[in-house]
Amino acid sequence: MVTYTWKVDTTPPVLNDVPEDEDLGCNPTPPTCDAGVTATDNCDGAVDVTCTPGAITGDCDKSQTFTYSATDECGNTATDTVTYTWKMDIIAPVLPTLPEGGDLGCNPTPPSCVDDLVATDNCDGEVPVICTAGAITGDCDKSQTFTYSATDECGNTATDTVTYTWKEDTTPPVLNVPEDEDLGCNPTPPSCDAGVTATDNCDGAVDVNCTPGEVVVDDCNRSQTFTYSAEDECGNDVSDSVTYTWKEDTTPPVITCPPAYYDRTGTCPKDPTVTGTATATDNCDEEVEITYSDSPHDDCGSVARTWRAEDDCENVSTCVQMIYCPCEDETACAAQTGPGETRFPDASNWFTYITYEKGDGTEGSPYEYPIFAGQTHRSGTLFVYDKDNLLYVKYSIEGAADPDREWLGIREYHIQVEDTLAALIGAIVTPGGNPAPGQCEYKDSLGMVDDTGYIETDTINSYTDPIYIFAHSVMMWGFTDG
Repeated sequence: MVTYTWKVDTTPPVLNDVPEDEDLGCNPTPPTCDAGVTATDNCDGAVDVTCTPGAITGDCDKSQTFTYSATDECGNTATDTVTYTWKMDIIAPVLPTLPEGGDLGCNPTPPSCVDDLVATDNCDGEVPVICTAGAITGDCDKSQTFTYSATDECGNTATDTVTYTWKEDTTPPVLNVPEDEDLGCNPTPPSCDAGVTATDNCDGAVDVNCTPGEVVVDDCNRSQTFTYSAEDECGNDVSDSVTYTWKEDTTPPVITCPPAYYDRTGTCPKDPTVTGTATATDNCDEEVEITYSDSPHDDCGSVARTWRAEDDCENVSTCVQMIYCPCEDETACAAQTGPGETRFPDASNWFTYITYEKGDGTEGSPYEYPIFAGQTHRSGTLFVYDKDNLLYVKYSIEGAADPDREWLGIREYHIQVEDTLAALIGAIVTPGGNPAPGQCEYKDSLGMVDDTGYIETDTINSYTDPIYIFAHSVMMWGFTDG
């Protein structure tokens, strides 16, 4: 007997756990056949699974298909595929040309990111560029770094930085300029002060420039302004000025002394309101300081007064005023022609008398006799005339040409007129032989006069020529400048 066996099986196996298609992302571990794929057959039970990897295709975007198949004993075959995709990209994007950065100078517009930059990627094409601004550092000298980066889909990142530096300074330097100053009189001309400095909040010490102005002339007054300036590296500038004033005057005042003062009061005053005050004018100053000092000139109180005028610049001029004080009283007598003539007989001193004849003098042209103090000093003139039988006598210090003395005035007079010498002697001469002026008929105290005026004396119609006259006086004198 022949027995035939066979298998009737037209159903292919069933593949189990075939993976789904999958995108593996970027730069994965390359895919492989999955050993977990199995196949079961309705007849044969578990059957072997065959996995056939396909070729990897693509440059950046990769793809690979794995074919799983299982064949039962009857040749029924089941087939299924799984395809893996991924991106293979390990090259970072290429950043575009970035700003150069660098030093922006002083007080620029603050730097900022440059937007809308695009990087290029070998796989992704254009990739946006991200800019991140760093912190601004520094006080005056600022710095800020901007980081530009671009990342492709596979996380490859390109990074570069741009750094800007600049100076932020809007504060000008500080100058230490001296105060305005009055330099006084005739100083050394002012000049730029090398001690002026400038400091800046950012740059420290900075150079100072000085520009002298023109010297302004106002008569004797001068002024000059110096302008100091400084500029920091950011162009912040400052200026300040100092003005010096001074007076230019080397010319002394012009001083005028009051005339010499001759005291005829006997009080010897020294007060300038009495003796006179010097005056002075100056080429620069409206008012000039005037002072004086006295030095003795003689033993009578006379002084040489030195007047001193000093202007504001200590220029000095002087002049000398003489103040003559009367020295003392002295008795004086009229003499016939010279000292000591016609002295009284038996007199022990120099008292003299004169003789006059009627008609020798007229009112318009009186007869003149010299008056002498002692027998040496011509102290004045006695004028005599007669009219209508009256005799007139006048004392005057006119003609007192004395090189040693200044005859200042007549203080007293004593006159006696007689017809004969014997009568004259009998009227005034004392037993000792000297005349006594106090016994004279005509006498007076005058204070101090230059001229007594005419004094009416005796009626002389009964007198015979010559007429005898005793004309005595007390005169005051002081030293002359000579």
